[in-house]
Amino acid sequence: MRPRHRHADCGPVHWCYVHNFEQPHRPRAISLPKGMGPKFRDDIARLVEELRTSITAALETEEYRQRHQQIHEEFDTRRGWCEGLAKAGGGAGRRADSNAAWSSSGS
Repeated sequence: MRPRHRHADCGPVHWCYVHNFEQPHRPRAISLPKGMGPKFRDDIARLVEELRTSITAALETEEYRQRHQQIHEEFDTRRGWCEGLAKAGGGAGRRADSNAAWSSSGS
């Protein structure tokens, strides 16, 4: 980041681009007062490192592993159910009480 602009009352400012979650293809430009650019950069770097550590720790818990396994088992069960219906019926359909759908159109 380098000073690119001056305000009469606060001197040079630092510009940086941050992610725009509403329009990802259009980053947001924010101006920071003189001297705050490096502090902002360092604060964000610390935040990212803390998030990496916290997320990694959360994904290594037994509770997460159990839930992950449960989701995979449910998926395998539902996939088998759909495949069985497709083989037995030979056509396309939709079960009324779920979001499961199947098709044997060959595509």
